[in-house]
Amino acid sequence: MKSYTSSTLREPQKIKQLSHAELVLMVLELQKIIAMMKRFEQTADLLSVIQSCRFQARYIIAFFCEAISAHSCDLASPSLIPLN
Repeated sequence: MKSYTSSTLREPQKIKQLSHAELVLMVLELQKIIAMMKRFEQTADLLSVIQSCRFQARYIIAFFCEAISAHSCDLASPSLIPLN
């Protein structure tokens, strides 16, 4: 399968030369990259929560349970901002 580099995306004349099938493949490839970046961002968010809990000597699982319970019951989310 042909891979489309960022240089292809920056050169409109190259994009105009692509067939319909190649354009579809390029869009699908870009969608995969976007989905991968979203998962990366979600992982980074989770790791930030874990680090914050560790620094505050809080139980990570307890914090996640509290956050999920608050979300499902439309209550205020627990805070990671230290109280002291």
